[in-house]
Amino acid sequence: MSEKNAPLTADSTIKQWLNHPKGNAALEELLAQGGQSLNALKPLSALPLKKLMPMSQGALTPELVEALVVKANS
Repeated sequence: MSEKNAPLTADSTIKQWLNHPKGNAALEELLAQGGQSLNALKPLSALPLKKLMPMSQGALTPELVEALVVKANS
């Protein structure tokens, strides 16, 4: 299974999310709500998505991460 089609999880890296069509779209939508773009995540590409939670100062909750995972894999 290619990276573009592999299921995404909270443990998937930001790079994997950005390279996945639905994952990319889900992150882009989320960031746009906060006035950001996907470029904000590029320096963090090696980190798993779940590692962004403490860095987000509460903006990225476990529930939001789970919703992103569901959306990306639907």
